[in-house]
Parts: sequence; structure tokens; C-alpha cells
Amino acid sequence: MPYLRALGWAAFASAPVLIATLAVASSRPAAPGSLVTRALWACWIAGALAFVAALLHHRGAERSARVVGAFAAVVVALWLGFLVWLSAALA
Repeated sequence: MPYLRALGWAAFASAPVLIATLAVASSRPAAPGSLVTRALWACWIAGALAFVAALLHHRGAERSARVVGAFAAVVVALWLGFLVWLSAALA
């Protein structure tokens, strides 16, 4: 059962990356073609970190879980910031 909860947190962490990337890629014709491929890498990294954080929290290592969860949030925030910059640069 802890794996299902951890998978949910992984999906919750990686969904904004992919949804925002698809929105930028579909609304900006000048967006690079490799944008979606790179977004999948960012999704995988953020999801894996959130998965590990959820498993650590389940095992009782709350401090480590917070640190790893913060890394997942940083990955998501950096990618979304990059998308904001890219969409402004392409306008």
C-alpha cells in the first residue's frame, strides 16, 4: 500500500511539468521540438524524487523525506520558470 501512495505523489509532482510543457509546445509554434523530450526527463526526475520522499516518510525518516521532497519541488519550480522564460522569449 505505501507504493500506491508514493506513486500518487510521484504523479502529483510530475503532472505540472508535463501539462505546462504541452501547453507551451502547442501554443508556440516556434518552440523547439526537443522541449517535450526534455520535459519527460524533468518529469521523471521530479517523480522519482517525490516517490523516494514518500517512501522515506512512510519508513519514518521525516527529515530526509522533507529534503528529498524539497529537491523534487525545486526541479518542478526550475522547469516551470524555464517555461515562463521560454514562452516570453518566443513571443
